Amino acid sequence: MALPLSGYKDMDLVRIESDELIVLIKGRPVHPTVEHLQLHQDARGEWARAAFEVVTFGKNYKVYVFDPFTGDGTSGLRELNPGEKVFPCFYEQQTYNIQIESLTGKDLQFYHENKSLREAVTPFRKGIISGNLNFRNDIGFSDLQINCEGRPILKIKLEVFPAKIDYQHDFQELLREVNEEIYNLAYEFMMRTFFHAKETRTVKQSLSEFFTIISLIFDKFVKALELVKANPHHKIVPVDHIARVEKVRRFDHQTAKWLARHQENLVRSVTNNGILVRRNYFIPVKLRESKRQVTYDTFENRFIKWALKKVCNKLAVIHQEYLKLYRGDSSRFDPYIDKKLRRMLAKLQGFSRMEIFTNVTELNRLDNSSLVLQMAPGYREVYRYYLLLMKGLSIQSDVFHMSLKDLPTLYEYWCFLALNKILRKKYKLRKNSLIKIDNRGLSVTLRKDKTASITYENPVNGERFTLTYQDSNISVPTIAQVPDNVLSLQKEGSDVKYRYVFDAKYRINPALDKRYLAKHGKPGPEEDDINTMHRYRDAIVFGNKETGFERSVYGAFVLFPYGDEDNYAGRTDGKPHTFYESIQHVNIGGLPFLPGHTGLVEELLDELILDTPETAMEKALLHEAAEDYYYNKFLKRNVFVGSLRTKKQWEINYKYSFYHTPLKNVVNNLGNLEYVAVYRSRELYGEDSGIRHYGKIKSFKILKREEITEIKSDRKGYYVRFEIEEWKELPQKIVPLQYGVYDKLFTTLPLLLSARELPELKLQTEEEIRLWKELRRVSQEPHVRAEVAILHVNGGEQYLDAAKVKDFIVDGRAILRFAGQTLSVEKNGITRSWSLEELKGNRVKVFKAIRDFVKS
Repeated sequence: MALPLSGYKDMDLVRIESDELIVLIKGRPVHPTVEHLQLHQDARGEWARAAFEVVTFGKNYKVYVFDPFTGDGTSGLRELNPGEKVFPCFYEQQTYNIQIESLTGKDLQFYHENKSLREAVTPFRKGIISGNLNFRNDIGFSDLQINCEGRPILKIKLEVFPAKIDYQHDFQELLREVNEEIYNLAYEFMMRTFFHAKETRTVKQSLSEFFTIISLIFDKFVKALELVKANPHHKIVPVDHIARVEKVRRFDHQTAKWLARHQENLVRSVTNNGILVRRNYFIPVKLRESKRQVTYDTFENRFIKWALKKVCNKLAVIHQEYLKLYRGDSSRFDPYIDKKLRRMLAKLQGFSRMEIFTNVTELNRLDNSSLVLQMAPGYREVYRYYLLLMKGLSIQSDVFHMSLKDLPTLYEYWCFLALNKILRKKYKLRKNSLIKIDNRGLSVTLRKDKTASITYENPVNGERFTLTYQDSNISVPTIAQVPDNVLSLQKEGSDVKYRYVFDAKYRINPALDKRYLAKHGKPGPEEDDINTMHRYRDAIVFGNKETGFERSVYGAFVLFPYGDEDNYAGRTDGKPHTFYESIQHVNIGGLPFLPGHTGLVEELLDELILDTPETAMEKALLHEAAEDYYYNKFLKRNVFVGSLRTKKQWEINYKYSFYHTPLKNVVNNLGNLEYVAVYRSRELYGEDSGIRHYGKIKSFKILKREEITEIKSDRKGYYVRFEIEEWKELPQKIVPLQYGVYDKLFTTLPLLLSARELPELKLQTEEEIRLWKELRRVSQEPHVRAEVAILHVNGGEQYLDAAKVKDFIVDGRAILRFAGQTLSVEKNGITRSWSLEELKGNRVKVFKAIRDFVKS
């Protein structure tokens, strides 16, 4: 809803008149960013209302507040009635002028709990004090107090709104998610610790700590108990009944065994019918019968009953101690705490008397493997809260008691926890240094001067990666760099640690500045913050003075508070923010990040984790010599794969650490060869066929065949004898499928070490290798198919010696192939294609499109 009065000029916001003084507060009624981003408004454009209260110790006073909709058309002020809420016109990081005039001639003093605010208001002249107030990042309620001769004569309680996020939604969600995620991480830590270890005696916990935690979680604890009450766990158990024979419906084997043990229930029959025992007939008077009935006497209900008893006992002790300490001291006794403790105790005692607990026996053991306690609604929450209460949770960072006004710090904490929440949805949490056990119980070390890290594992390929908060282990030769959040990835096939910075900045440029708007087109992060990301990438290095330093940050991103992701990414108008586009070009930029608006960050995290080492390198901008480096490492065909003619040959080759092959097989490649691998044919080895062993070439000689005396042969001509340093086993056997090697095959060492199937060794070009690596990260079972010239009749093997790659198959559905100067992908009758020129020009973009198409 547009404001009738402009929010860009100073106006009277509050005017208070009493018998003793006049107070006037002036300033902008709306923060420019708030108005531009339409914060603090609902879907209909209705503005949120703010709390405002005046307490005067005199009798007569009037309060006038700014209201653009109902106020006076000239001044914008309207008279405030007690209890009414007002238009929000006090914001963080905005300056307001306050003038206070005494009507009695007495000196006045201004008081605020914040020292800087208190000292900002000073005497102007006799009977008048004035100054400028800036609440900085103090969000929430703020009390302004005016004293006269040491006694308070007026108090103003106002509400300060955030200027960059929505107060009613984003701010409240930040608080909720911070607390919830800390509990989730603590609970997950305890699940791993206590479910897989013997239960131990709890650490002694202070009563004040227990009361603090139960005060925070009591309503959730009660809600969980209500779920248990509505859907109690039960089981069906057989129960034996002894009844007269005519009432028993079923006679079974167990009943017969019971009767044999209780023969007193047999009487002699006068009709010669019944059970024949030594020529006499007997009939039973009573029989045992088993009936099935519902019981609530389960371990889970015994645990709930026991836990309620322990919590109630602890609350009772707290209440007794509180009354003992403060009942006789009216200045310190707080009836609210007394009432709160009584209410909590009564509520929990009421639950302990629930009908389902009537016949529940006492708990005699702890079974931490109970799936009901881990998973059943109500039960899992009660168990979680019980552990938090009885094991102890001390928040060293004061997350729970942190000033709600320190919004930048709160946003910084939330960013770290929200990134973890995103990662926990898809990856397995393996290690958590955020939650620790010390002599006080559990502690959460989330604070600006402490390093905390959480490690995850990718279930698809087993790769592990770590998200670190305030990484103090980053050592650089110049000035220390401590970014907020660092994601460190260790990718398969690479020894490099890929670091990505996600830096939380509670700042946003609303694009009111014409220069910023012309350059970037819409609201986004501040340019200074993007410059900081460049600094992080260039300054954070690893290594030492002897080996030299290398950059270790491959991307750096600003996280800033903005809710319109689609607008920022250009999905609504086709014009993305320049700092969003820059991520694709140089891997530096900014991303909106708020509760409920985490989609772009999730997409980026998925992409970074899914990237191959090569793609990660290219996104970070390659150096001039990178092409030669890539050729020497990945394309130089320095491995000779030879075959065996007999099993005896391999035994001798292995024993004497050598391999021989006709010179004609390697004459054109001899100068490049550094390794030899040995192929076992299906004809000789059956199911054990494939490539298992390889070795580094120590030296080689060109000899006549008869000079190789370890293995006799009638063949003539020149051979190459490779002396091998040591035969090693590959990380995994390379299976041949329907393919084989007749004489020779040349490949690269990285392909040999990473290949799972023999055709992978025929990958030739950089594009084929890169595409294959990308496909391996999106599918567990991609396959390479090869075009071969010869079909071996006896063993059914298609020789790869002169073959070339035909196509790639992913999940049996998508077929990818290079044809001429084109790469095409076909899936479900739909084909997409890219030219090789397009691929070489922007591999990152093309491979991402292929990946998305294959996964869709």
